[in-house]
Amino acid sequence: MLVRRWRLGAVVISLAVTGWTAWFTADVLGEWFTTALFLAAPALVAVLLAPAWRSGAAVVGGLLAGLVGLVVASTRWPHALRPPQTDWLLPYLALAVLVWVAAFTACVATAEPERRKTLLLSGAGGAVVLLCLAAVVANGPAGLRPRSSDVAVDRNDLGPFPAVLQSRRIGLDCRTGTGVCTEAIEVWSSTGQPPAEIAELLAQHLRTKDWPMSLAATTGRLTGCLPIRGIIRWADQACAELIPSSDLSWPDDVKHHDDSIVLVLADRPLTALWRAA
Repeated sequence: MLVRRWRLGAVVISLAVTGWTAWFTADVLGEWFTTALFLAAPALVAVLLAPAWRSGAAVVGGLLAGLVGLVVASTRWPHALRPPQTDWLLPYLALAVLVWVAAFTACVATAEPERRKTLLLSGAGGAVVLLCLAAVVANGPAGLRPRSSDVAVDRNDLGPFPAVLQSRRIGLDCRTGTGVCTEAIEVWSSTGQPPAEIAELLAQHLRTKDWPMSLAATTGRLTGCLPIRGIIRWADQACAELIPSSDLSWPDDVKHHDDSIVLVLADRPLTALWRAA
């Protein structure tokens, strides 16, 4: 009865913690409910594996505390850009495997001798399944390994833009080999403001997001760079540069506004999708 009550309480606590995590990162990982279920699954498996409430409280509590700690450590660097969600998700999955092994070991140690053989065979089958899942995570078409080594700037580090500014992405290249995706976002004013005013308004907004936007001595353009920090080492920095659309030579198949600004994100300033005219 005590073990049953403990497991029920552990399930409720696990869902509450993973639900908070899903809400906290919903804009990063996607749908809130799907994310919560995905994050709760490792904790629920640990609850089922734990043979008693004492060992179960230790392993499940450690896993949930590790999840919260990893998310906070990954996303709360001051004056820095957010890393990809795999920065904390992969360590969490690795921690979950360690917790499962600890819970299974405690289960085998406390089992009756005649049940140990069955448990060990089940554990071997589970290990095979984990290895297969690890291969899918690392190499599968829908796996967690990024398709390139480049990191895109998180939308939370840019927007939402002021209501008067309209924007659209006009270019994205995540195979630059620099560690940072080169992205171009056209920004224009719904009230017809000139490019200089748009650039200043956009720069003021980016400063509220900790981007140190200032005029570059060599180009006279508003530019700023921020480091990318997390649990895993990523690219050193990403830079934002505001370029008047009139300074760029546009491909014939790309439509643009005449009085607009192009926000270019790359590993360093002066990197644009199209060469300056």
